[in-house]
Amino acid sequence: MTDIDQQIRATIAQFTDTLAGLVKQAAIRSVTQAFGGSGPAVAAVVAKKFGRPAAKAPVAKVAPVVKVTAVPAAKPAKKAKKSRGRRGEKQIAAAKALVLDYVGKNPGKRSEELRAGLKMDRKTLADSLVRLKADKKIKSKGQKRATTYSV
Repeated sequence: MTDIDQQIRATIAQFTDTLAGLVKQAAIRSVTQAFGGSGPAVAAVVAKKFGRPAAKAPVAKVAPVVKVTAVPAAKPAKKAKKSRGRRGEKQIAAAKALVLDYVGKNPGKRSEELRAGLKMDRKTLADSLVRLKADKKIKSKGQKRATTYSV
């Protein structure tokens, strides 16, 4: 190797050593700050990890912690959940009576019209209609969506 090659390699080695030292110092500072900069104990652990003596490890100054107490905001009221359980016999009987009364007063209506007039859930109305037909309290005429109901 020539003299110039050796000088270039030496300069590169010196540069990488200097750069590595600076990177270690930056890492030590950030870790010390992350652990609250609690003095020599943290600095010693960090310095040991990075191979630097504890005396040279930087110690970050940390502002005192101030506790702020505030009144927590009131939680909004929870909405009542829809019951997903089965309906009781009283609920079924009430729905059947309501549908029977409405069909008696409005014969020849389709289920969509009954539902709009009663403002009732589709499943509840369909169940009531099936039960009333099984009890032979109402009659149906037609097929599918064209089915009309009467007493």
